[in-house]
Amino acid sequence: MNCSYDKMAACHIRSTSLPSRSHPLNVSVEDQLDRLRSSQTTSTSLYHKLSGLQVLYECVEDFLQLPSTQQTLSNEHQKERGEEVLSGSLLLLDMCSTTRDVFSSMKECLQELESSLRRRKGGESGFASEVEAYMMSRKQLDKTIRKCLKNLKSMEKNITSAVDAVSLLTEVKEISLEIFQSLLSMVSQTKARSSSHGWSVVSKLFQSKRVSCEAELNEFEKIDAELLVLKSSKDINSVQVQNTLKGLEALESTIQEAEEELEAVYRKLLKTRDQLPLPFNFVDRETEVKRDANTATLISSDSLVRHAKMVSLSKVGYVHFSPLSSKDKMAACHIRSTSLPSRSHPLNVSVEDQLDRLRSSQTTSTSLYHKLSGLKVLYECVEDFLQLPSTQQTLSNEQQKEMGEEVLSGSLLLLDMCSTTRDVFSSMKESLQELESSLRRRKGGESGFASEVEAYMMSRKQLDKTIRKCLKNLKNITSAVDAVSMLREVKEISLEIFQSLLSMVSQTKARSSSHGWSVVSKLFQSKRVSCEAELNEFEKIDAELLVLKSSKDINSVQVQNTLKGLEALESTIQEAEEELEAVYRKLLKTRVTILNILSH
Repeated sequence: MNCSYDKMAACHIRSTSLPSRSHPLNVSVEDQLDRLRSSQTTSTSLYHKLSGLQVLYECVEDFLQLPSTQQTLSNEHQKERGEEVLSGSLLLLDMCSTTRDVFSSMKECLQELESSLRRRKGGESGFASEVEAYMMSRKQLDKTIRKCLKNLKSMEKNITSAVDAVSLLTEVKEISLEIFQSLLSMVSQTKARSSSHGWSVVSKLFQSKRVSCEAELNEFEKIDAELLVLKSSKDINSVQVQNTLKGLEALESTIQEAEEELEAVYRKLLKTRDQLPLPFNFVDRETEVKRDANTATLISSDSLVRHAKMVSLSKVGYVHFSPLSSKDKMAACHIRSTSLPSRSHPLNVSVEDQLDRLRSSQTTSTSLYHKLSGLKVLYECVEDFLQLPSTQQTLSNEQQKEMGEEVLSGSLLLLDMCSTTRDVFSSMKESLQELESSLRRRKGGESGFASEVEAYMMSRKQLDKTIRKCLKNLKNITSAVDAVSMLREVKEISLEIFQSLLSMVSQTKARSSSHGWSVVSKLFQSKRVSCEAELNEFEKIDAELLVLKSSKDINSVQVQNTLKGLEALESTIQEAEEELEAVYRKLLKTRVTILNILSH
């Protein structure tokens, strides 16, 4: 066969195998996540959750120490996922540090107020000045908390916009890969050779002539079965040869159509990739193609040349973005607001509709060829979606660099798979043409067609080896997705706990209605009935201090009771501080581990 199998090196990615989600260490992480999710969010449970976070990060540390996890995250082909995990670890450290500082400042405020109350014994002047000083400190602290939570919310909003875009494009990628995998599996001989070197297929061929079964033989299996019969026959008549020839010609014609469809899909994929806005500055797309080839080694040199030619042919619709001005570059959480069209946007709906059509159709050999036509329509919708200014702004946002790179990496993988599938079908067609030529030259008879069929089967075997290697490596790529997905869940539950702790300290709710008097009212109400929205320790102290501040005549018992409450809250904060310090150390250790993994 003229085609070199090295051309199909596209999917020959370094194998990485992450432990399955049922691995004991994975299960430990999942169990801790479930415990943290299931417990109610009350002030008491939040402090317990800090202890739970420590246990969770001990499990995460063990998970990160697994050679398979380290190999997956350090894989150059999963670089953007590793960076996402690293970026998340820094955000968690920042949030934990902020929460710890807030609790530390709160403790100082309480200690100062306690000291004032101990020095004073109450009386005519009351405690207005002391309480006012405490409330001013609380107000400053609240301002810090609200700013932090607002910035975090802004970050989440921007991330959500990017996630929506990436999610839609990920769905497109998944359905595309599924179709390419199905096409490759259809050509693969693995099933045929697994039982008595193909004789089960021969048996199935005769059975399929009598009954129509769901697991019907595809064209490739039918031809293989007929050729096995032809190979084993000692006396072959011309009719038998002609029938086999017709089958080969029909299959060749089908492959020719599939090749044309794959070529069209490849062009669509290339155009789609060309329209992707990059979250970083670049010179031109040909440079980007070479960079991908050198760093990811996904495309072989021959494929790269072909890929570069296609880039030259499709130099329409280039998208260039100017670098952000210095005043546009905000620190940490201050992310430029981007608004992605909602999932109900007409262009989003078009993409969703095409996805539904491709999912709903059955996976038969005939439907697979139709699905290739459907893929072309799908990528036309994707092109329109990518042309939306809002989509481009979201994906090109420097703060969402990892997500933009994930989309870009996905587009390369799709080009890779489409190119491999196309090469497989092209090689298959060449094998068929050579066999047809042999059958036309020979008229059958005493010697049979053993040598010709054997040569064809050998080329099929080589092709099958390439397919199986490609599919195996593609399966391994998903390992990194599992690792990042789990670590993303850990990050989300951690952020949720830090947010809840900060919200608990915040005065925003207390000051929102008549400067805290609704809290005072709620305090007296809580003494009569136990309600679901119970006051936390901070709100109770604030309410008691407001009463103390407004009272003109204060007795020592009232002061002592308030002091006890302040001391109890200080003790609680002290415990929370210690837990936060321990969590911070765990987070720091986790980040160091991730850095070490990525630096190897």
